[in-house]
Amino acid sequence: MESNTDLFFRYQVYKEMDKVRAIIAKYLKIDDEDLTFIPNASHGVNAVLRSLTIPKGKKILYLDLAYGMVKNCLRYLKDVDET
Repeated sequence: MESNTDLFFRYQVYKEMDKVRAIIAKYLKIDDEDLTFIPNASHGVNAVLRSLTIPKGKKILYLDLAYGMVKNCLRYLKDVDET
């Protein structure tokens, strides 16, 4: 990687990530196509919250001490749903 950083991050890193993904998927006993890497926890929580389909009249309960990004995402989704 250090001898040619550009080459590694443009082409080789994806092969390495596929290898690691296959190992993790095998450990979790899932298909490696159902597993993905995310840049950080906020990205993952955002993706999960945005993928939920909440029926009308149902609510999501969260504590006031929830992480700020989670509260902001929930507020945003509530505002979008109301428009």
